[in-house]
Amino acid sequence: MQIGMYGSPMHVMTNDKVQDKKGCLKAIGKDALKDTAKIGGITLGTAAAASLVTGNSKKVSGLLSSMKQNFAGVLDNFSVKQFVKSAEDSVADTVSESQTYVSLKEVLKDSKFIKKLNSLPTPAKAGLLAGGLAFMIASPIILIANAAKGGATEAKFEER
Repeated sequence: MQIGMYGSPMHVMTNDKVQDKKGCLKAIGKDALKDTAKIGGITLGTAAAASLVTGNSKKVSGLLSSMKQNFAGVLDNFSVKQFVKSAEDSVADTVSESQTYVSLKEVLKDSKFIKKLNSLPTPAKAGLLAGGLAFMIASPIILIANAAKGGATEAKFEER
């Protein structure tokens, strides 16, 4: 009985029709590596283009600033619990805890990552944003293509 979907390592290993399992997995891995390189190229190219455009355009720079403010507004709508320990009670020798809610924007504002990100020049921020968006869009497409190619590669290795 076969396990998993066509092209997955588990399916290849449990498929009795595939004699050269190692060769099949190697071919599937090689295709996946090529597609991963494509997504890296797409991400870097998009980031570089956005960085260049932002560096040369005040309009794009203003749009980026507006997006940042809108995103901060969205983060401000979410709150997280924050536990605060108060001073020890000398009579009972206990520490009391109280919980407050703080906006996600306030929590992230003081993080090292956000401080480093804010210190970057605007073109670099635009490049990171565009590259991240390109990666988020292209990743699922590449994963679906990898699954389809893996199934086709497994079929090539099956004995008829």
